[in-house]
Amino acid sequence: MSLRAVSAAAAGINSAQILGTTTNNDAAAGIVGEYISSTVLSGAAVPFVTTNVAVNVTSISLTAGDWDVSGNGVIDVGTISTQGAFWVSSTSATIPTLPNGGIVVLNAAFPAGGIYAAATGTVRFSLAATTTVYLSARHTFTGTAGDAYGTLRARRVR
Repeated sequence: MSLRAVSAAAAGINSAQILGTTTNNDAAAGIVGEYISSTVLSGAAVPFVTTNVAVNVTSISLTAGDWDVSGNGVIDVGTISTQGAFWVSSTSATIPTLPNGGIVVLNAAFPAGGIYAAATGTVRFSLAATTTVYLSARHTFTGTAGDAYGTLRARRVR
């Protein structure tokens, strides 16, 4: 069953409602509910090269429309870490201006072999044209760097 509006009389209810799917299929491209995601697993983690310099963990391409986008990430600490950050943005490897609902910053001293894991907030992207959206990360460390991996996801909301 596809997503469709029905009249109150046809549905036998008091007001109009939107029916959802009753199967496990995906919403088609361009349809409300469309879902796009990208995951980078730990075995393909993106390395940090320089302390306090952002990297893109993964990206997705979103077509014109209204999207809610969020992500989650993990930083594997090399030696000593003092800060990790993740965010969702349409600007490659550039920390957004605060406040931004898609950024999470973790300030703590993590020992060698520790991890930062965090979920970003949800960011609305109202797009007029196809746009690349990134899950990016920044790591402040001394000694051996570390790497990042995670998932970026988007749902078309209208």
